[in-house]
Amino acid sequence: YGPQGGGATAYGVLPSCQGADCPNYMGVRGYVFSLPSNSEISLSFGNALQETDVLSDLFVMEYSEAQMLPVTEITIREITGTGLMDSNAPCTVSSTHSRAFITPFGPIHGAAGAWYNECNQAWALKFSMQDLIDQSYKGHHVNHGDGGNNGNGNGNDGNIDLTAEPPEPSPWTAQAHPTADRVISMYSSITEYTDAYSTDDGCQGQGQCVWPTWGAGQDACTPCNITWFPGWSQQQGFEFNYALAADSGQTANDKILRVQMSGNWFSLFELPPGLTLDLSDFDVLHFEIWSPGVTNLSIKTRDYGPNKVWDSALDDIERTKALAFDDNLIPNQWSVIEIELDELFDPDGARNLGQMLFVNVAPNIASMPIYLSNIYFYKRN
Repeated sequence: YGPQGGGATAYGVLPSCQGADCPNYMGVRGYVFSLPSNSEISLSFGNALQETDVLSDLFVMEYSEAQMLPVTEITIREITGTGLMDSNAPCTVSSTHSRAFITPFGPIHGAAGAWYNECNQAWALKFSMQDLIDQSYKGHHVNHGDGGNNGNGNGNDGNIDLTAEPPEPSPWTAQAHPTADRVISMYSSITEYTDAYSTDDGCQGQGQCVWPTWGAGQDACTPCNITWFPGWSQQQGFEFNYALAADSGQTANDKILRVQMSGNWFSLFELPPGLTLDLSDFDVLHFEIWSPGVTNLSIKTRDYGPNKVWDSALDDIERTKALAFDDNLIPNQWSVIEIELDELFDPDGARNLGQMLFVNVAPNIASMPIYLSNIYFYKRN
């Protein structure tokens, strides 16, 4: 039931330790109770742990279930009796709040739950996320002494080196992938796949050939059927076909997209009205990601509905899937992320994908780089 509960860790990459010096907080414990939506409650605890006690900085509150519909909320009026986490500042918590660091076997880190995150309490923690990462298994491709090429551990937040880059292209390219007839490839290094959309310069940003600035080019170009990083997207920069260091082993087939963050979100792509991507027969989103420090992010999809036009007051639906350490989002390694499309689209939705965004990227550090490879959708056999 988790190391802090006297059992083994449920996730092999996490440190299997217990006690005051263990950064893995996983253990089955706590309370469950039911209450109506829109309730206003206060929580009072009789005995607060002392600062020297194990897990004295852990207080995780989870409300409802992110996939349950309709979305509901409650208001927490105050928390008393904990000492460290006490507050009388009311906070409304949605059923869609982040589940970062929460697992079926308990939380893995103190920065988990709605009271810490959505309610902006963020009390002082004994262990940083980097402490947990440093004691976790990162894969045999990782140099555990630094952050990859140029990685010297001298970054500007928790020793994040913003100049670090992958020491090699994604090793997962050479592993088994779905057959090409079951895949819509967006940007892939896999030789059997053909990307469904162009990444030419004219199909990026605010070019004259992309939506929504069509017409500026008149007959100068053929309009693109996709806009990568549309003009309203928030990032410092991006580069397709990014070249790693000469000794990385990268070949001409190894395609890498580098994104340099500005705020905590960016739009990966937008499709024109009427030209949405029909994912009604597909099951999974796959991508591979490397960063020197990102521990949380969410994927947001915008289903344009049956009319294939973004008109949010009518038939459009947004869904968001949060990703964290227990979803295999681990800094300084190429991580494989797979998301069930049932988590990104409403059960009754048309699955006419019009936009896909990366949101809630944390830590939120300007110039944080993210490297992406092998982005595709697939259907199972």
